[in-house]
Amino acid sequence: MPIRSSRGCSMPLKYPLPVLVAIGTLLALAACTQAPAPTATAETGICNPDAARRLVGRPRITDDEAKRLTGAGSVRQITPGQPVIQNYSNTRLTIETDPATGRITAASCG
Repeated sequence: MPIRSSRGCSMPLKYPLPVLVAIGTLLALAACTQAPAPTATAETGICNPDAARRLVGRPRITDDEAKRLTGAGSVRQITPGQPVIQNYSNTRLTIETDPATGRITAASCG
């Protein structure tokens, strides 16, 4: 289907107009969609502060056990006084263990 310009020459359309409109509409709609919200899994689990506090006084535990008990997605094991970055992550459990006794002295989410 040729199109005539104001100068009188014709230029054929490579794609029919309805196809171009459909492609444009799909692109516009795709730009408006939202990504699905993350679900709580072992990797993105939210740490339970009450469960974290219950770890204090126990012998040192593995990261996997700590994740299972608190729902945390990640675990940071530290010793008292060890410097750590202070960024907040509600999926992280920080466990402080006394190296002399092997007991958990503090545990917190964040």
